[in-house]
Amino acid sequence: MKYRTFFLVIIIACCLACNFSQRFSHHQDSRTIFIIDRGKSEREAEETRRLMQEIIETLDESQAYHALCIETPLDNALFPIDMASPIVRWTDDHAESRVWFVRVSFEDTAEAFGYLTENLFWIPDAGVWDAVKRRSVGGKAQCDIVGVAVGKGIRIVSRGGISFSTSPDPVGDGLFYLQMPLPFSYAQKHPELFRWSLADLSSYTDPSIVLHDVPLCANCHSFSRDGAVMGLDIDYHGDKGSYILAGVGHTMNVSPQNIISWNDCPRTRDDVMSFGFFPKISPRGDYVIATVDEKSFFVQRRDPAFSQFFFLADGKIAWYSVADRTFFLLPGAADPAFVQTCPEWSPDGRFIVFSRAPIDDALVAMVDEKKTRSVDPETSIEELGRRFHIEYDLYRIPFNEGRGGKPVPVSGAGNNGMSNYFPRWSPDGKWILFCRSDNGLALQPDSRLCIVPAAGGEVRELRANRPLMNSWHSWSSNGKWIVFSSKGATVPFTAFYLCHIDDEGNASVPVLLDRLQDRDVTNMVPEFVSFQEGGIASIRMSGME
Repeated sequence: MKYRTFFLVIIIACCLACNFSQRFSHHQDSRTIFIIDRGKSEREAEETRRLMQEIIETLDESQAYHALCIETPLDNALFPIDMASPIVRWTDDHAESRVWFVRVSFEDTAEAFGYLTENLFWIPDAGVWDAVKRRSVGGKAQCDIVGVAVGKGIRIVSRGGISFSTSPDPVGDGLFYLQMPLPFSYAQKHPELFRWSLADLSSYTDPSIVLHDVPLCANCHSFSRDGAVMGLDIDYHGDKGSYILAGVGHTMNVSPQNIISWNDCPRTRDDVMSFGFFPKISPRGDYVIATVDEKSFFVQRRDPAFSQFFFLADGKIAWYSVADRTFFLLPGAADPAFVQTCPEWSPDGRFIVFSRAPIDDALVAMVDEKKTRSVDPETSIEELGRRFHIEYDLYRIPFNEGRGGKPVPVSGAGNNGMSNYFPRWSPDGKWILFCRSDNGLALQPDSRLCIVPAAGGEVRELRANRPLMNSWHSWSSNGKWIVFSSKGATVPFTAFYLCHIDDEGNASVPVLLDRLQDRDVTNMVPEFVSFQEGGIASIRMSGME
């Protein structure tokens, strides 16, 4: 994505009660800083300034104009202090709107910014956005947009507005994520189209693509808490339980010597090959946990937005010792009467929280007999959820150096008539963030992000939830922000949103990370990473053919 550059031409505009927003009407005079596109001639710049001044003087606060819709940012969104400018987008269905005037004003100052455009979007430059953020910490910024008909004079024909604020809390971390094409059936056949990127949310340059053109199927990744160790699921020489485990560096050279296999874990049955689903590296990078002995209930669908219906009908939690290169099942999380999956470490590495459901023999039989292949791929995902139903509950267990213990239900996050999965512990150990939906495990249209005290208690849905699918999520290392995946306005593709979590576990209205969104690919598996020395520039795979 290429970003346009702007320069400031400061004009003192005496608006005399012509402020855009009623909420700031206590300002009787206002200074508007007009923003002119670089590259305009002086004559064009002067005409643009004249038009903006005329729009300000023409606006009638008492008139009800046709409503235009600002799509992003969301109303009352909260931005981090270290984030680059968003893309302000709007829609306007008034037939006479030809140009749009954007004005950003503030609660505690008469100063405002104005911009005139023929496009239905605006990308503030770094200087403007930094000024907007400074003025909206601890207060509101108001963004008003008016549509203008241009002919013999000007007429304001439409109007819309939102407010937003800036938090003094930075994100501070890099964001590592996967992009792939849709639908899943196509992506499976073209692993060379997968790419992994590392984004700096404060940067105005495109995210760095650090891994691409991979000659084999690879997908989910995770990191140790300090960002020193990285793991990546791969399919190496037909072993779908293969897993890359490598130290992080500026340039990473990965070879078969970095591969372990979850199929080396002692098996409880010979007829099942492990995939090692949902692996997580321990905070210090000395252990890895994952799901083994799985039986995957999988239906491939034609709908690109929800191109698979997937959950585990059976599975156990296993762990791997990096020092000893040995695998073991985790007692208390490897009970044959249950399916156990989605393990997550506590920040101190002493506990594991995971999802558990009773074994449903009918679902297991469908997997064993390969009857899932005969399910009509046109069946709606809601109907699939009703026909093949499973509900997971969250449990907590001590790791106890691999000896495990007795699983204890996380009060509030189970036995609630819903499915509870993908738990993520906050860095301070205070909260568990997880997904909840009517059924299943992944890619559920009705999935909602919820938060519960780590010891159990009242469960709350996040204010940040979007209308359609809220899923894979990650905490920033300072515990102030989460990133999560949602379909929302980007259907069929998945996009990332950023949300602030305060000390009481309250969530803000989220911010769409639109600078990370590319056409024709879906964003997946966002992971905040606190790298020790500058992060990853490239990952090279050798000997993997």
